[in-house]
Amino acid sequence: MGVKDNGKIGVTKSFYQEMFLTYHKPLCVFVMKMVSPEEAEDIVDNVFMAMWEKQLRFNDSNHLKAFLFRAVYNQAITLVNHKKYVNRTMREMPREEWDEDNYLRNRIETEVYMEVVQAVEQLPERCREVFKLSYMDGLKVSEVARKLSISEDTVKTQRLKARKQLQEILKDLYPLCWFIFMLGR
Repeated sequence: MGVKDNGKIGVTKSFYQEMFLTYHKPLCVFVMKMVSPEEAEDIVDNVFMAMWEKQLRFNDSNHLKAFLFRAVYNQAITLVNHKKYVNRTMREMPREEWDEDNYLRNRIETEVYMEVVQAVEQLPERCREVFKLSYMDGLKVSEVARKLSISEDTVKTQRLKARKQLQEILKDLYPLCWFIFMLGR
């Protein structure tokens, strides 16, 4: 067995090797009832590695055996629960949000949105306020007018002015920006 310290079995290199040879295969078989063979081997290897790194001490060989089986069982349950969570999340999430094929589209939309935000910041203060409240916050003309204490006609004029200035600032990107922006609303 291992070295005894205060009546507890410590993990020496030779004891560790002996326990690895004795329990590795039975632990893998035990945990393969819950996970794949590759995952089972990874789990068992990780438990032995943690036991070695932490230099754990055990009351006796039964305590060690109980620890090993409980540790691999707990790791397997954690893995199974994680896989269930990931599968449920993937089913609930619209495919386009996790599909790697849409990486480029999402990246372009993000870049274009950043360009729009930078362009909006270049607008005169009143145009910027009206534009943000109308298009980014989704307020109605009457709500923007009430919030800014201006007339609805002024809101409409400022919105038109903002769109024209953005069209000039964004030039070639304007149709694409507007399309993407309106889709996001």
